[in-house]
Amino acid sequence: MHQRAGITTRQDAIGTLLGLCLWCEGGDDNIDLERLVRETDTVGTQQKIACPGIIGSRKKRARRERECAAHPCNKVATRQMRQTCHGHGATEGLTHVGAFQRTLVLALSANMRANSVVPFSIAARRIRIEAPTMARLLITQDQQSPRAVRLYKPRIKIGRASVCEVQLNFPGVSRRHAVITREGEAFYIEDLDSAQGVRLNGQKIQRALLQHGDHIVIDQSHLEFDAELDVTDAAGVTVVQADTVSKTYALGNQTVQALNGVSVEIARGEFMALAGPSGSGKSTLLNLIGCLDTPSAGRIMIEGQDIAGKTADELADLRLNTLGFVFQTFNLLPVLTALENIEYPLLQKSGVDKTERQKRIAHYLRVVGLERYAHHKPSELSGGQRQRVAIARALATQPRIVLADEPTANLDHKTGEDILRLMKQLNHAEGTTFVFSTHDARVMEMADRVVELSDGRIAE
Repeated sequence: MHQRAGITTRQDAIGTLLGLCLWCEGGDDNIDLERLVRETDTVGTQQKIACPGIIGSRKKRARRERECAAHPCNKVATRQMRQTCHGHGATEGLTHVGAFQRTLVLALSANMRANSVVPFSIAARRIRIEAPTMARLLITQDQQSPRAVRLYKPRIKIGRASVCEVQLNFPGVSRRHAVITREGEAFYIEDLDSAQGVRLNGQKIQRALLQHGDHIVIDQSHLEFDAELDVTDAAGVTVVQADTVSKTYALGNQTVQALNGVSVEIARGEFMALAGPSGSGKSTLLNLIGCLDTPSAGRIMIEGQDIAGKTADELADLRLNTLGFVFQTFNLLPVLTALENIEYPLLQKSGVDKTERQKRIAHYLRVVGLERYAHHKPSELSGGQRQRVAIARALATQPRIVLADEPTANLDHKTGEDILRLMKQLNHAEGTTFVFSTHDARVMEMADRVVELSDGRIAE
Protein backbone atom coordinates (compact mmCIF):
# COMPACT_ATOMS: atom_id res chain seq x y z
CA MET A 1 0.00 0.00 0.00
CA HIS A 2 1.64 3.20 -1.13
CA GLN A 3 1.57 6.15 1.21
CA ARG A 4 0.94 9.60 -0.14
CA ALA A 5 3.55 12.29 0.27
CA GLY A 6 3.53 16.06 0.21
CA ILE A 7 6.26 18.13 -1.41
CA THR A 8 6.68 21.67 -0.11
CA THR A 9 8.74 24.15 -2.09
CA ARG A 10 9.95 27.72 -1.80
CA GLN A 11 10.50 30.38 -4.40
CA ASP A 12 14.26 29.88 -4.28
CA ALA A 13 13.71 26.44 -5.84
CA ILE A 14 13.78 28.01 -9.29
CA GLY A 15 16.01 26.12 -11.65
CA THR A 16 17.28 23.71 -8.97
CA LEU A 17 17.79 20.06 -9.84
CA LEU A 18 16.94 17.37 -7.34
CA GLY A 19 19.41 14.59 -8.09
CA LEU A 20 17.27 11.84 -6.60
CA CYS A 21 16.55 8.88 -8.87
CA LEU A 22 14.06 6.16 -7.98
CA TRP A 23 14.19 2.82 -9.75
CA CYS A 24 11.41 0.31 -10.21
CA GLU A 25 12.58 -3.30 -10.34
CA GLY A 26 15.22 -3.88 -12.97
CA GLY A 27 15.82 -0.23 -13.78
CA ASP A 28 19.51 0.52 -13.94
CA ASP A 29 20.17 2.86 -16.83
CA ASN A 30 21.87 6.23 -16.57
CA ILE A 31 20.21 9.44 -17.67
CA ASP A 32 21.42 12.95 -18.44
CA LEU A 33 19.81 14.84 -15.55
CA GLU A 34 21.03 18.27 -16.67
CA ARG A 35 19.48 17.75 -20.12
CA LEU A 36 16.33 16.51 -18.43
CA VAL A 37 16.06 19.63 -16.30
CA ARG A 38 16.58 21.88 -19.31
CA GLU A 39 13.70 20.08 -20.99
CA THR A 40 11.43 20.12 -17.94
CA ASP A 41 12.04 23.83 -17.39
CA THR A 42 10.06 24.43 -20.58
CA VAL A 43 6.99 22.76 -19.08
CA GLY A 44 4.41 25.44 -18.33
CA THR A 45 3.03 26.26 -14.92
CA GLN A 46 0.09 24.08 -13.84
CA GLN A 47 1.31 21.10 -15.85
CA LYS A 48 2.77 17.79 -14.82
CA ILE A 49 4.30 14.85 -16.63
CA ALA A 50 3.34 11.74 -14.73
CA CYS A 51 4.58 8.18 -14.89
CA PRO A 52 1.89 5.53 -14.28
CA GLY A 53 1.40 4.93 -10.59
CA ILE A 54 2.62 8.29 -9.33
CA ILE A 55 -0.15 10.91 -9.39
CA GLY A 56 -3.94 10.61 -9.50
CA SER A 57 -6.97 9.48 -7.54
CA ARG A 58 -6.73 6.39 -5.34
CA LYS A 59 -8.58 4.23 -7.87
CA LYS A 60 -6.61 5.50 -10.83
CA ARG A 61 -3.38 5.30 -8.88
CA ALA A 62 -4.03 1.66 -7.99
CA ARG A 63 -4.66 0.84 -11.64
CA ARG A 64 -1.52 2.65 -12.74
CA GLU A 65 0.50 0.94 -10.06
CA ARG A 66 -0.60 -2.40 -11.50
CA GLU A 67 0.38 -1.18 -14.94
CA CYS A 68 3.74 -0.04 -13.62
CA ALA A 69 4.32 -3.41 -11.98
CA ALA A 70 3.53 -5.18 -15.25
CA HIS A 71 5.59 -2.76 -17.32
CA PRO A 72 8.32 -1.33 -15.05
CA CYS A 73 8.33 2.20 -16.38
CA ASN A 74 9.94 1.42 -19.73
CA LYS A 75 7.78 3.79 -21.75
CA VAL A 76 8.56 7.44 -22.26
CA ALA A 77 6.11 9.47 -20.18
CA THR A 78 3.75 11.42 -22.39
CA ARG A 79 0.79 12.13 -20.09
CA GLN A 80 0.35 15.71 -18.89
CA MET A 81 -1.85 15.96 -15.85
CA ARG A 82 -3.34 18.79 -13.86
CA GLN A 83 -3.50 17.96 -10.19
CA THR A 84 -5.10 20.23 -7.59
CA CYS A 85 -2.68 21.04 -4.81
CA HIS A 86 -3.56 20.09 -1.19
CA GLY A 87 -5.05 23.06 0.65
CA HIS A 88 -4.01 25.60 -1.96
CA GLY A 89 -6.61 25.03 -4.67
CA ALA A 90 -4.08 25.52 -7.44
CA THR A 91 -1.85 23.35 -9.54
CA GLU A 92 1.89 23.79 -9.26
CA GLY A 93 4.90 23.46 -11.52
CA LEU A 94 6.37 20.32 -10.00
CA THR A 95 7.43 18.06 -12.83
CA HIS A 96 7.74 14.32 -12.43
CA VAL A 97 9.71 13.06 -15.41
CA GLY A 98 9.41 9.30 -15.57
CA ALA A 99 9.87 6.13 -17.56
CA PHE A 100 13.10 6.97 -19.33
CA GLN A 101 14.53 3.48 -19.82
CA ARG A 102 12.93 2.16 -16.64
CA THR A 103 14.29 5.03 -14.53
CA LEU A 104 12.05 7.41 -12.60
CA VAL A 105 13.62 10.83 -12.14
CA LEU A 106 12.15 13.46 -9.83
CA ALA A 107 13.16 16.95 -10.95
CA LEU A 108 12.15 20.51 -10.13
CA SER A 109 10.93 22.80 -12.87
CA ALA A 110 11.61 26.53 -12.96
CA ASN A 111 7.91 27.27 -12.59
CA MET A 112 7.54 26.00 -9.04
CA ARG A 113 5.69 28.34 -6.70
CA ALA A 114 6.47 28.97 -3.05
CA ASN A 115 4.86 26.90 -0.28
CA SER A 116 3.11 24.49 -2.62
CA VAL A 117 2.21 20.93 -1.69
CA VAL A 118 1.87 18.24 -4.34
CA PRO A 119 0.81 14.66 -3.51
CA PHE A 120 2.72 11.70 -4.94
CA SER A 121 3.52 8.07 -4.16
CA ILE A 122 6.77 6.17 -4.41
CA ALA A 123 7.68 2.52 -4.03
CA ALA A 124 11.13 1.50 -5.15
CA ARG A 125 13.63 -1.31 -4.87
CA ARG A 126 16.66 0.88 -5.22
CA ILE A 127 17.51 4.52 -4.72
CA ARG A 128 20.28 6.32 -6.55
CA ILE A 129 21.59 9.59 -5.16
CA GLU A 130 23.80 11.65 -7.43
CA ALA A 131 27.12 12.08 -5.63
CA PRO A 132 27.73 15.76 -6.50
CA THR A 133 24.52 16.79 -4.74
CA MET A 134 24.59 14.46 -1.75
CA ALA A 135 25.46 15.73 1.70
CA ARG A 136 23.59 13.73 4.34
CA LEU A 137 21.40 10.67 4.53
CA LEU A 138 19.51 9.44 7.56
CA ILE A 139 17.09 6.52 7.45
CA THR A 140 16.00 4.64 10.57
CA GLN A 141 13.48 1.98 11.42
CA ASP A 142 12.37 3.84 14.55
CA GLN A 143 8.94 5.26 13.77
CA GLN A 144 9.27 7.92 16.50
CA SER A 145 12.67 9.32 15.55
CA PRO A 146 13.19 12.15 13.09
CA ARG A 147 14.30 10.91 9.70
CA ALA A 148 15.83 12.99 6.97
CA VAL A 149 17.55 12.72 3.65
CA ARG A 150 19.56 15.85 3.11
CA LEU A 151 21.10 16.70 -0.20
CA TYR A 152 23.61 19.52 -0.68
CA LYS A 153 21.06 21.49 -2.70
CA PRO A 154 18.22 20.92 -2.13
CA ARG A 155 17.24 19.14 1.08
CA ILE A 156 14.69 16.33 1.56
CA LYS A 157 13.06 15.22 4.78
CA ILE A 158 11.52 11.76 4.88
CA GLY A 159 9.00 10.76 7.55
CA ARG A 160 7.36 7.47 8.50
CA ALA A 161 9.88 5.45 6.53
CA SER A 162 9.63 1.67 6.46
CA VAL A 163 13.09 0.44 5.58
CA CYS A 164 14.06 -3.20 5.89
CA GLU A 165 17.71 -2.92 4.92
CA VAL A 166 20.00 -0.12 3.87
CA GLN A 167 23.39 -0.95 2.41
CA LEU A 168 25.92 1.57 1.20
CA ASN A 169 27.75 0.19 -1.81
CA PHE A 170 31.24 1.50 -1.10
CA PRO A 171 34.25 -0.82 -1.39
CA GLY A 172 34.81 -2.47 1.96
CA VAL A 173 32.05 -0.53 3.72
CA SER A 174 28.66 -1.91 4.71
CA ARG A 175 26.49 0.13 7.07
CA ARG A 176 22.86 -0.06 8.15
CA HIS A 177 20.89 2.99 9.28
CA ALA A 178 23.71 5.30 8.34
CA VAL A 179 24.35 9.01 8.26
CA ILE A 180 26.45 10.10 5.29
CA THR A 181 28.04 13.53 5.49
CA ARG A 182 29.88 15.09 2.61
CA GLU A 183 32.89 17.22 3.55
CA GLY A 184 34.40 18.63 0.38
CA GLU A 185 35.78 15.67 -1.57
CA ALA A 186 35.44 13.25 1.36
CA PHE A 187 32.42 11.51 2.82
CA TYR A 188 31.88 10.57 6.45
CA ILE A 189 29.71 7.52 7.10
CA GLU A 190 28.33 6.89 10.57
CA ASP A 191 26.57 3.68 11.59
CA LEU A 192 23.67 4.66 13.85
CA ASP A 193 23.43 1.13 15.24
CA SER A 194 26.90 1.13 16.77
CA ALA A 195 27.83 4.84 16.74
CA GLN A 196 30.95 3.89 14.80
CA GLY A 197 32.20 5.92 11.90
CA VAL A 198 34.51 5.61 8.93
CA ARG A 199 35.97 8.43 6.88
CA LEU A 200 36.55 7.90 3.18
CA ASN A 201 39.35 10.03 1.73
CA GLY A 202 39.22 11.69 -1.65
CA GLN A 203 40.93 8.88 -3.58
CA LYS A 204 38.77 6.16 -2.08
CA ILE A 205 35.55 8.04 -2.68
CA GLN A 206 36.61 8.70 -6.27
CA ARG A 207 37.23 4.98 -6.80
CA ALA A 208 33.83 4.23 -5.26
CA LEU A 209 32.07 6.75 -7.47
CA LEU A 210 33.82 5.44 -10.58
CA GLN A 211 32.81 1.93 -9.66
CA HIS A 212 29.17 2.94 -9.34
CA GLY A 213 28.96 5.35 -12.24
CA ASP A 214 29.32 8.61 -10.30
CA HIS A 215 26.43 7.82 -8.01
CA ILE A 216 25.68 5.95 -4.82
CA VAL A 217 23.18 3.10 -4.81
CA ILE A 218 21.28 2.12 -1.68
CA ASP A 219 19.76 -1.35 -1.97
CA GLN A 220 16.56 -2.05 -0.06
CA SER A 221 13.95 -4.79 -0.07
CA HIS A 222 11.20 -2.17 -0.25
CA LEU A 223 10.65 1.49 0.56
CA GLU A 224 7.36 3.30 1.08
CA PHE A 225 7.33 6.75 2.63
CA ASP A 226 5.74 10.13 3.03
CA ALA A 227 8.11 12.88 2.00
CA GLU A 228 8.34 16.62 2.40
CA LEU A 229 10.74 18.48 0.17
CA ASP A 230 12.20 21.60 1.73
CA VAL A 231 14.24 23.39 -0.91
CA THR A 232 16.70 25.88 0.49
CA ASP A 233 19.88 27.59 -0.63
CA ALA A 234 21.13 27.73 2.97
CA ALA A 235 23.59 24.84 2.60
CA GLY A 236 27.19 25.99 2.50
CA VAL A 237 26.50 29.56 3.71
CA THR A 238 29.13 30.73 6.21
CA VAL A 239 27.50 31.87 9.46
CA VAL A 240 30.64 32.23 11.60
CA GLN A 241 34.01 33.46 10.41
CA ALA A 242 37.06 33.89 12.63
CA ASP A 243 39.90 35.61 10.76
CA THR A 244 43.40 35.41 12.32
CA VAL A 245 41.93 35.82 15.79
CA SER A 246 44.20 36.24 18.80
CA LYS A 247 43.34 36.69 22.46
CA THR A 248 45.65 37.62 25.31
CA TYR A 249 44.95 37.92 29.03
CA ALA A 250 46.91 39.70 31.72
CA LEU A 251 47.65 37.38 34.63
CA GLY A 252 49.50 39.41 37.24
CA ASN A 253 52.71 40.56 35.60
CA GLN A 254 52.42 37.93 32.86
CA THR A 255 50.59 37.92 29.54
CA VAL A 256 48.83 34.69 28.61
CA GLN A 257 48.28 33.97 24.90
CA ALA A 258 44.99 32.04 24.84
CA LEU A 259 44.57 32.17 21.05
CA ASN A 260 47.18 32.94 18.41
CA GLY A 261 46.12 33.64 14.82
CA VAL A 262 43.16 31.25 14.64
CA SER A 263 41.11 31.24 11.42
CA VAL A 264 38.02 29.09 10.97
CA GLU A 265 34.76 29.22 9.03
CA ILE A 266 31.54 27.48 10.11
CA ALA A 267 28.78 26.77 7.59
CA ARG A 268 25.06 26.91 8.33
CA GLY A 269 23.73 23.57 9.54
CA GLU A 270 27.10 22.16 10.61
CA PHE A 271 27.55 19.93 13.65
CA MET A 272 31.12 20.87 14.51
CA ALA A 273 33.43 20.04 17.40
CA LEU A 274 36.29 22.14 18.76
CA ALA A 275 38.70 19.57 20.15
CA GLY A 276 41.85 19.73 22.20
CA PRO A 277 43.24 19.30 25.70
CA SER A 278 42.49 21.64 28.60
CA GLY A 279 44.07 25.03 28.01
CA SER A 280 44.18 24.67 24.23
CA GLY A 281 41.82 27.62 23.66
CA LYS A 282 38.51 25.85 22.96
CA SER A 283 36.44 27.75 25.52
CA THR A 284 38.11 31.04 24.61
CA LEU A 285 37.17 30.62 20.96
CA LEU A 286 33.60 29.70 21.92
CA ASN A 287 33.38 32.80 24.12
CA LEU A 288 34.53 34.97 21.21
CA ILE A 289 32.06 33.39 18.79
CA GLY A 290 29.36 33.78 21.44
CA CYS A 291 30.08 37.53 21.80
CA LEU A 292 30.88 37.00 25.48
CA ASP A 293 34.35 38.43 24.86
CA THR A 294 36.14 40.36 22.13
CA PRO A 295 39.40 39.40 20.37
CA SER A 296 42.67 41.20 21.06
CA ALA A 297 43.45 40.99 17.34
CA GLY A 298 41.71 39.66 14.25
CA ARG A 299 38.05 39.68 13.36
CA ILE A 300 34.93 37.69 14.31
CA MET A 301 31.97 37.78 11.90
CA ILE A 302 28.55 36.42 12.93
CA GLU A 303 26.19 36.12 9.95
CA GLY A 304 28.11 38.85 8.19
CA GLN A 305 28.21 41.18 11.21
CA ASP A 306 31.60 42.21 12.57
CA ILE A 307 31.31 42.15 16.36
CA ALA A 308 34.15 44.66 16.73
CA GLY A 309 32.91 48.10 17.72
CA LYS A 310 29.46 46.92 18.76
CA THR A 311 28.11 48.29 22.01
CA ALA A 312 27.25 46.05 24.96
CA ASP A 313 23.54 46.39 24.13
CA GLU A 314 24.12 45.47 20.48
CA LEU A 315 26.10 42.40 21.51
CA ALA A 316 23.33 41.43 23.94
CA ASP A 317 20.77 41.69 21.13
CA LEU A 318 22.98 39.55 18.89
CA ARG A 319 23.28 36.89 21.60
CA LEU A 320 19.54 36.95 22.27
CA ASN A 321 18.38 36.72 18.67
CA THR A 322 21.09 34.69 16.94
CA LEU A 323 22.91 32.56 19.51
CA GLY A 324 21.97 29.87 22.01
CA PHE A 325 24.23 28.59 24.81
CA VAL A 326 24.61 25.23 26.54
CA PHE A 327 27.06 25.05 29.45
CA GLN A 328 28.74 22.06 31.07
CA THR A 329 27.45 23.20 34.48
CA PHE A 330 23.92 23.69 33.02
CA ASN A 331 23.58 27.22 34.51
CA LEU A 332 19.90 26.75 35.35
CA LEU A 333 18.24 29.10 37.83
CA PRO A 334 17.69 26.88 40.90
CA VAL A 335 14.52 28.65 42.11
CA LEU A 336 12.74 28.20 38.77
CA THR A 337 11.10 25.07 37.37
CA ALA A 338 12.20 23.48 34.11
CA LEU A 339 9.33 25.25 32.34
CA GLU A 340 10.27 28.62 33.86
CA ASN A 341 13.96 28.18 33.00
CA ILE A 342 13.01 27.61 29.36
CA GLU A 343 10.66 30.59 29.44
CA TYR A 344 13.16 33.00 30.99
CA PRO A 345 15.07 34.04 27.82
CA LEU A 346 11.78 34.36 25.94
CA LEU A 347 10.69 37.06 28.39
CA GLN A 348 13.54 39.18 27.04
CA LYS A 349 12.25 38.97 23.45
CA SER A 350 9.75 41.75 22.81
CA GLY A 351 8.15 40.08 19.80
CA VAL A 352 7.14 36.89 21.62
CA ASP A 353 3.76 37.10 23.37
CA LYS A 354 2.45 34.77 26.08
CA THR A 355 0.68 32.44 23.65
CA GLU A 356 3.81 32.04 21.55
CA ARG A 357 5.93 31.49 24.69
CA GLN A 358 3.65 28.70 25.87
CA LYS A 359 3.68 27.12 22.43
CA ARG A 360 7.47 27.13 22.23
CA ILE A 361 7.92 25.84 25.78
CA ALA A 362 5.54 22.94 25.19
CA HIS A 363 7.24 22.14 21.89
CA TYR A 364 10.80 22.06 23.20
CA LEU A 365 9.86 20.19 26.38
CA ARG A 366 8.38 17.57 24.08
CA VAL A 367 11.45 17.62 21.82
CA VAL A 368 13.82 16.88 24.72
CA GLY A 369 11.40 14.40 26.29
CA LEU A 370 10.69 16.24 29.54
CA GLU A 371 6.96 17.02 29.38
CA ARG A 372 6.43 15.11 32.65
CA TYR A 373 9.12 17.16 34.41
CA ALA A 374 7.95 20.63 33.38
CA HIS A 375 7.24 21.69 36.98
CA HIS A 376 10.33 20.11 38.56
CA LYS A 377 13.14 22.33 39.81
CA PRO A 378 16.76 21.59 38.85
CA SER A 379 17.46 19.98 42.24
CA GLU A 380 14.77 17.41 41.43
CA LEU A 381 16.30 16.45 38.08
CA SER A 382 19.22 14.22 37.12
CA GLY A 383 22.29 15.61 35.37
CA GLY A 384 21.08 14.41 31.98
CA GLN A 385 17.65 15.93 32.55
CA ARG A 386 19.19 19.26 33.57
CA GLN A 387 21.25 19.30 30.38
CA ARG A 388 18.10 18.57 28.37
CA VAL A 389 16.43 21.57 30.01
CA ALA A 390 19.49 23.66 29.11
CA ILE A 391 19.25 22.51 25.48
CA ALA A 392 15.52 23.32 25.39
CA ARG A 393 16.26 26.76 26.86
CA ALA A 394 18.95 27.36 24.23
CA LEU A 395 16.59 26.39 21.40
CA ALA A 396 13.49 28.22 22.68
CA THR A 397 14.69 31.55 21.28
CA GLN A 398 15.08 29.77 17.92
CA PRO A 399 18.74 30.70 17.48
CA ARG A 400 20.54 29.97 14.26
CA ILE A 401 23.71 28.94 16.11
CA VAL A 402 23.99 26.94 19.35
CA LEU A 403 27.30 26.98 21.24
CA ALA A 404 27.94 24.21 23.77
CA ASP A 405 31.00 24.28 26.04
CA GLU A 406 31.86 20.69 27.08
CA PRO A 407 28.15 19.72 27.19
CA THR A 408 28.90 16.14 28.30
CA ALA A 409 31.77 16.83 30.73
CA ASN A 410 29.69 16.42 33.91
CA LEU A 411 27.66 13.45 32.64
CA ASP A 412 28.33 9.73 32.64
CA HIS A 413 29.20 8.12 29.30
CA LYS A 414 25.72 6.83 28.41
CA THR A 415 23.95 10.05 29.40
CA GLY A 416 26.54 12.11 27.54
CA GLU A 417 26.06 9.99 24.44
CA ASP A 418 22.29 10.43 24.68
CA ILE A 419 22.72 14.21 24.92
CA LEU A 420 24.97 14.26 21.83
CA ARG A 421 22.48 12.13 19.91
CA LEU A 422 19.69 14.53 20.90
CA MET A 423 21.75 17.51 19.72
CA LYS A 424 22.50 15.76 16.44
CA GLN A 425 18.84 14.91 15.88
CA LEU A 426 17.93 18.56 16.45
CA ASN A 427 20.70 19.60 14.06
CA HIS A 428 19.25 17.32 11.38
CA ALA A 429 15.59 18.08 12.08
CA GLU A 430 15.77 21.87 12.46
CA GLY A 431 18.95 22.79 10.58
CA THR A 432 20.41 24.59 13.61
CA THR A 433 24.19 25.03 13.56
CA PHE A 434 25.86 23.37 16.56
CA VAL A 435 29.41 24.18 17.69
CA PHE A 436 30.63 22.39 20.80
CA SER A 437 33.94 21.94 22.57
CA THR A 438 35.22 18.61 23.82
CA HIS A 439 38.35 16.66 24.64
CA ASP A 440 36.57 13.28 24.53
CA ALA A 441 37.50 11.19 21.46
CA ARG A 442 34.16 9.37 21.58
CA VAL A 443 32.31 12.67 21.38
CA MET A 444 34.48 13.83 18.45
CA GLU A 445 33.37 10.78 16.46
CA MET A 446 29.81 12.10 16.43
CA ALA A 447 30.76 15.46 14.90
CA ASP A 448 30.45 16.23 11.21
CA ARG A 449 33.73 18.14 11.40
CA VAL A 450 36.44 18.42 14.04
CA VAL A 451 38.73 21.44 14.43
CA GLU A 452 41.61 20.62 16.76
CA LEU A 453 43.30 23.30 18.85
CA SER A 454 46.67 23.06 20.53
CA ASP A 455 48.37 25.84 22.51
CA GLY A 456 46.02 28.45 21.07
CA ARG A 457 46.54 27.43 17.45
CA ILE A 458 44.71 25.16 15.03
CA ALA A 459 46.61 21.88 14.94
CA GLU A 460 47.88 20.83 11.52
